[in-house]
Amino acid sequence: MERHDFISNPEGRFVYLNSSATDLLGFTREEFMQIYATDLYEDQSEREYLIEILHENGEIQDYEITLRTKNGEKRICILSASLQEKHNGEVFFQGIIHDITSRKKAEQEALQIEKFNAAGRLLRTLAHEVRNPLTNINLSVEQLQSELEDEGQVMFLDIVKRNSKRINDLITELLNSLRPTQMSLQQVSIHEVLDQTIAESQDRAKLRNIEVITNFQEEDILLWLDIPKIKIAFTNIIVNALEAMEENTGKLIISTESGEKRAKVCFEDNGSGIIPENLKRLFEPYFTSKSQGMGLGLAATLNIIQSHQASAEVESAVGKGTNFSVTFPLHLNT
Repeated sequence: MERHDFISNPEGRFVYLNSSATDLLGFTREEFMQIYATDLYEDQSEREYLIEILHENGEIQDYEITLRTKNGEKRICILSASLQEKHNGEVFFQGIIHDITSRKKAEQEALQIEKFNAAGRLLRTLAHEVRNPLTNINLSVEQLQSELEDEGQVMFLDIVKRNSKRINDLITELLNSLRPTQMSLQQVSIHEVLDQTIAESQDRAKLRNIEVITNFQEEDILLWLDIPKIKIAFTNIIVNALEAMEENTGKLIISTESGEKRAKVCFEDNGSGIIPENLKRLFEPYFTSKSQGMGLGLAATLNIIQSHQASAEVESAVGKGTNFSVTFPLHLNT
């Protein structure tokens, strides 16, 4: 694990950084000397707390912090630091940072997959237990329908039969939403797919007078995608964003960018945001904050995204909006 060394004064000005530390956060050494350490923290009050700990205990060991790079990306790091004193009584902080962003993302993705699989196992068990008595109900209804002549009684049997079918259809829908997605991949422009998805969602946006803005990178991005399925995933994300925004003032920005190995699609809205408690459970099957809904939209979306060997991240601030990003691998052809 690469180490990123730094020295700063109590006011938060950097005195020294090694080259890997500047590479980690994207600033030049000269830029680092012009900013305060507090400016790098996602939660600026966190550094104040850490300074108190350093003054009280003289050191910090393996404390998890979240930093922001120059271009706004979030990096999850482990900080170890100590308070040092020069012979003239002047104090300074010497520290080491280890970037654990990739490890944390992998752990989160593994946890999401396990939750998804656990929900699937539970649902399959419940479906089996429900469908057995449901079959008996349907057989009994069919027998009674063949024997009864009273129209009123037949009407009630029709109600039972329709609702029995509805229960069975609901079970089928739930099971289908949690099955591993079978992929049919083809290389396609992600910009074309997004344009098609946006066009299909445009009526909903117009009804609420919400502005949808595209900010695609100039160079096209070719990805291996199952077009119908990825359009379902993108539609779910867009619809959630539209529903979270106020009529007439909503703005949804859909942007793309790519590097050597990855391509990213971002959906950024200025809606109501998501409270931290709900953000942690966002992709859990059957979890929803809506008054109506089964909580399967984003669970199915994550299933589709992960079937493309892609990953999803959501950042949100209550009252400010939400940024939903999907990162795809490039050069995937199987």
